[in-house]
Amino acid sequence: MDFLIVLLIAISLSFDTFAISISSGLAYQQIKFFEASKIAITLAFFQTMMPLAGWGFGEQIRPYIEPFYCFFLVLKCYAKHLKLKKKKILTHYIH
Repeated sequence: MDFLIVLLIAISLSFDTFAISISSGLAYQQIKFFEASKIAITLAFFQTMMPLAGWGFGEQIRPYIEPFYCFFLVLKCYAKHLKLKKKKILTHYIH
């Protein structure tokens, strides 16, 4: 992965954790430091492990998917073509 992708993942995960922190702070008005630390450590653990697990799983199934990559790309392009064609037909009948 290049630096920009890693940076975007880090920013999105930090926004996710920030939202959870705000909602936890609103839900628990009198939260103690130890409880807040447990929540923070749990969030940090899962925010770290999930991308690593996804990367590891992707690397494991990559040899099975890679031969069909071109086929999936053609299917995606064909689906987009059909969607645009359907949109063009619908806009023709609406206007």
